[in-house]
Amino acid sequence: MAPPSILVVDDEPTNREMLLRRLRREGYRCRSATDGLEALAAVDDELPDLILLDVMMPGIDGFEVCRRLRAKVVTRAIPVVLVTALSDRNSRVEGLEAGADDFITKPVDPPELTARVRSLLRLRYFQSLSAQRELLEASFRDLAAGILVAEPGGALVAINKRARHLLDIGEEEAIGLDLHAHLARFEISLSLAEVLAEGAEETRFDIRRVGEPPLIVEARLTPVLDPEQQPVYHAVVLNDVTAEREASRFRSDFLALMAHKVRTPLTILRGLVELFDDQRGTELAQELMPELMPDLISKLDEVNGIVNDLLRQTELPRGARRMEPVESPLEPAVAEVAGELGRLVPGRVVEVQSDDGMVPMEASDLVLVLRELLENSAKFGADRVEVTREPREGGVCLLVTDNGRGIPHEHFESVFDECFQLDLDFTGQVPGFGMGLAIARRVVAAYGGQIEVIESRPRQRTSFRILLPQATARRLPEPVGQ
Repeated sequence: MAPPSILVVDDEPTNREMLLRRLRREGYRCRSATDGLEALAAVDDELPDLILLDVMMPGIDGFEVCRRLRAKVVTRAIPVVLVTALSDRNSRVEGLEAGADDFITKPVDPPELTARVRSLLRLRYFQSLSAQRELLEASFRDLAAGILVAEPGGALVAINKRARHLLDIGEEEAIGLDLHAHLARFEISLSLAEVLAEGAEETRFDIRRVGEPPLIVEARLTPVLDPEQQPVYHAVVLNDVTAEREASRFRSDFLALMAHKVRTPLTILRGLVELFDDQRGTELAQELMPELMPDLISKLDEVNGIVNDLLRQTELPRGARRMEPVESPLEPAVAEVAGELGRLVPGRVVEVQSDDGMVPMEASDLVLVLRELLENSAKFGADRVEVTREPREGGVCLLVTDNGRGIPHEHFESVFDECFQLDLDFTGQVPGFGMGLAIARRVVAAYGGQIEVIESRPRQRTSFRILLPQATARRLPEPVGQ
């Protein structure tokens, strides 16, 4: 922050230089003018923070300069100190009526000069701060970013709605709240002592909510300094970067898992191909061909399945893409997915039963959701899956129930996370990427619906519930998959 600027106006070189020398020693930026007209021109070039103005000058005197300054909106608030040898009451009254803020009598006493200048600059600073605060309060309440202003001791003096939501601060308790104490419930990447000791123009740090659901807030703290360069307030801008950070983590986990998942079948494929190559043309190769060909096809199918998982993930929209639902028949969609299970999960025979009825979802999306759920059931050992439909007030409920290995209760929510697998150590023993249920949730959410695990008893009963709002448009059923 640049030091305050002062314009010194005096036609006497000795007086002018003495004033300039004293003020520069105090660290102020100074300019000078030798008469009233030159002073007005200097103000037009650059607005000073304060003007020291001699009264008795050739041409227009200090009183007239002061009147002209007060007549213009842009210069009306600049503090003016009249430097005068006049000590009579009438001269002071004239100066006040012209708009002077203070007087200094010649000969100027340097300590008095410094004290009066500092006092007026501080007053101007706080007046400016008050005006800025009013403007800030009017404009920042509904900003997308959270904004708060606190005193150095931590007391909140201003906060907008977004910041209150991010930091879980009630509207009634906000003003005057001890921010330092409140932030103790969060994890902060830098201690508050470190943040405040930085002294930088801007300090960035993270505020994380302890526990679930995750919340990561990026904070940018900027000190608001007074004319002596001491912090009067700290302004903090807050942005929710949870999705951005989670996406970055997801990409890292996903790439690591993808490399692991693809490497295993490719290694086996390479070994089989090398074995055929070594034995090419031999009797052993002819004997091995019928035995190893199913393994080759199986591993190729596995790689193909991984690629399809990846393509399904990248083709889906991220975020809220709300679609107007139409109705599609449930039974044909279930039948289509049931017919695919042998290919999706080789070696598994799964009995699938289904209700009939209409579901408020596009047929292709309904097939996609059911595919992810039934494939998940088959992967985890189910040999029987039941899909039932129940009408609900304002919508439809689908229940998908299987008799597979089950889901531990602590993972009822996390199974819908991207890249989550009950094979938590990424051993590669569980087929797929752990993307299926995340895909299902995103599709259901796009229709304004919800999907959740409502119960799980290993080898007995695991149930997923899908709640969908009623269709707002109706059409004739179309063939599934078109």
